[in-house]
Amino acid sequence: MRITKRGARSAGMACGTVAASAALAVSTATSGWGVSTAIVIGGIGTPSMHEVVTNQLLGGALQDYDQRVSVNWPAEARPYTGEDDMTLGQSIEIGRANLNAQIDTALAQLERDADGNLLDGEQVTVVGLSAGSLVVTETLRGWQSDDKEDPDAEEINFVVVADSSRQEIIDDTEQYNPTYDYTYRKAPETVYDTVEVTGEYDGMADFPDRFNLTAISNALAGSVLRHVQTMFSDLSDVPKQTPP
Repeated sequence: MRITKRGARSAGMACGTVAASAALAVSTATSGWGVSTAIVIGGIGTPSMHEVVTNQLLGGALQDYDQRVSVNWPAEARPYTGEDDMTLGQSIEIGRANLNAQIDTALAQLERDADGNLLDGEQVTVVGLSAGSLVVTETLRGWQSDDKEDPDAEEINFVVVADSSRQEIIDDTEQYNPTYDYTYRKAPETVYDTVEVTGEYDGMADFPDRFNLTAISNALAGSVLRHVQTMFSDLSDVPKQTPP
């Protein structure tokens, strides 16, 4: 498994406890009414997630937040999930609207001191899982082109797990998939800390860019064995690596 942490103007490899602490805002007790929130959006076939599940994600890291909120969305991708279902593109659009609403609610619950600074532990973390990561990525892309005021970078950060749009085979050429009604393109550069978590050999999020039969076989097997497992991995257990 690898963890990539991206900031406003730089991108590098950050693994182990460093990445975990940078990605997740661990809440601490405050005297006010502020609330730290982890917002989670699941993958295809997971229109919502029970708190029993969200508590176990990322090695239980989200348990330290005051609240964990699951974003409801169709989580459909015709024809993969059914001939009468929505396309992936349609699902993502609804997911974006619902995610934005949850983010607005969570940001409104943050508390600041008299100088306008966030109290310790006050932050919103958005976690996208598999296709839910596409919703997160497209939400960030939308913020760059809409006419609304965006959140401050200190207020919110993001974790995307098994995001198929962030793999190396996605280049600068926009690739529209007519079957899923979705255009694959590189993730936008933003001012927000964003941690990317990808399982080794997970063909759904890290398909090999070289057409090597062995590599492809590993990727297909990894899609079954690694894809979901990565979502529950403890980031602090990932061996540290030297940034490229």
